[in-house]
Amino acid sequence: MHPITQNPFRTLGLWASDTNREISKRRSQIKALLKVGKPISSKKDFDLQSIPKRDESSIEEAFKKIENEKDRIIYGLFWFVKVNHIDEMALEGLHKENLDRAISIWEKVVDGKPVNSSNFSVYTNLGTAYLLKSSTNGELNIQEGIIGIKHKLNLINSSNFDNYLSIFTDNTKSVNKSELIEHFLNELVSANGELLENLLEYENKLDSNVKRLLIERLSTQPLDRIQKKITLTKNARKNKPTNGLMIADKLYADTKSDWEKLDEIFTDDDIQFVSISDNLAKELLQCGIDFFGEFSENEKVSTNHIREVAIASSIGIKLNDKLGDAVLKVFEVAERFAIGNLATDRVQDNIVGVKEWIKNADLRMNIEPAKQYLEELDNLIEDFNRTHRNITESLFLLINAETPLKKIGNAIGAENQVYKIYSNKIAVLAQNSTVAFMRFADNQIANNQLSIFRFEEYLKKALNVFRKLKSFYKTPENVDIFNLNHQGYLRMSRELTRIQAKIPLTNNNSQSSGCYIATMVYGDYNHFKVVQLREFRDNNLSNYRIGKAFIRNYYRYSPKLVENLKTKLFINSIIKKVLDGFIWLISRK
Repeated sequence: MHPITQNPFRTLGLWASDTNREISKRRSQIKALLKVGKPISSKKDFDLQSIPKRDESSIEEAFKKIENEKDRIIYGLFWFVKVNHIDEMALEGLHKENLDRAISIWEKVVDGKPVNSSNFSVYTNLGTAYLLKSSTNGELNIQEGIIGIKHKLNLINSSNFDNYLSIFTDNTKSVNKSELIEHFLNELVSANGELLENLLEYENKLDSNVKRLLIERLSTQPLDRIQKKITLTKNARKNKPTNGLMIADKLYADTKSDWEKLDEIFTDDDIQFVSISDNLAKELLQCGIDFFGEFSENEKVSTNHIREVAIASSIGIKLNDKLGDAVLKVFEVAERFAIGNLATDRVQDNIVGVKEWIKNADLRMNIEPAKQYLEELDNLIEDFNRTHRNITESLFLLINAETPLKKIGNAIGAENQVYKIYSNKIAVLAQNSTVAFMRFADNQIANNQLSIFRFEEYLKKALNVFRKLKSFYKTPENVDIFNLNHQGYLRMSRELTRIQAKIPLTNNNSQSSGCYIATMVYGDYNHFKVVQLREFRDNNLSNYRIGKAFIRNYYRYSPKLVENLKTKLFINSIIKKVLDGFIWLISRK
């Protein structure tokens, strides 16, 4: 119902300021006219708008609407009152179909003055006149409508509003002003919400309570509609994810207008707006994700679904779009709505992901002939990761991977990126496992838990792995790491060979060649660290006078020292740490 053209006071041919007696008299007049079948007219009619319908039903309904004081006040805000001679003059202009003359008379009285006890009726009449004029020609004049609303709100928020209320009630204190404003705004929303949407833009100095109510009235319906659409979309998507693209397109089309209204009303830090925007973004995103998940393994199947949406797409999907392009457009629309950090980050992460997927489209098409061999390699890698990875397992991985890798190279080319990625992946797994195991073995030998002969066996296997590895690496950065480790193991092998060449076939504990304390600590006369110490003695210490003196005293006192310390485990561990550090120093030279 339009609050002015279908106002009950207008239907009954009354002014809103008419007394109960005048209303009762009018009821009797109308009743008599209806009884004899004569047309119902009024001296208060004017033809700026069509005369309202006046039959028995509409008349009865109009009287019911103004039975109580509260309703009379609300409907009175949307009609004219006659309180003084100024109102009478202006209303006379309406009878002569001259709305502009009536406005001119009232404008002269207001003339920028605040609401007072003399002009309160002028304010409400001027507001009604502008609201009427804003839609007189069948097209809404936003600016005139806004002027009308502002005059009404100025009256309601003034200290002289009680003068207006006294027209309708003797108990003005019983009227809740906030509730009245809310009813007033509700009526305007029902008639034409566009006026209220523009009121926020035209008036920056609205009373805070009015502004809050205005925002609430304008936002309630769009918020509810968007939330309902999100819920419906979620259910539809879960039931049929293969229709995700179509569902997302419909969600966007159904909510775009309401979201734009909310965007004009709210700021980006309003919790209601952020919440509904993020929920909308996340649902659009999920529609795209579900659709992508259904067809990413077989892109060709998605073509028909994309064409169905593209025929009348709101999102901008075209007939020639492929899976990745269509999904990306959904993600980009979702990005427009996302405001909060979590929603924005999630959308952007998925945009990056689908762009990468689009970029690799040719690559995916090229690997189709090699698919079964790639699966074979995946199984090998999975089995290797489940086992206790050691040097033997690393060697087996390389041997077993050679054939499928060769077939992949033949199918898609040795320069294909997928071939290189898999070859490198196999090599990295084998190398990392080998290096980790050799570090473990090195730690064992340093703690006298592994013999030099067993260590040598492991080292030979490690070198076998590295000989295989050389043909697997396909990128320079991987080759550099390989060379570094390989050279290290080769040096270790040469050093071990050199040390072993100097180990005597039988133990010789004589004073001339013995190394009592080192043998006690490392537990073996032929331990390679004991051999290193003897080499240092023969090649370095024995060349100097002070060194020879140290050797003589060492062999004089060390046997007795060993006898006393051989059961002292804690002291032995300290001596071992000192010798390890010393051996490390002499090994660097």
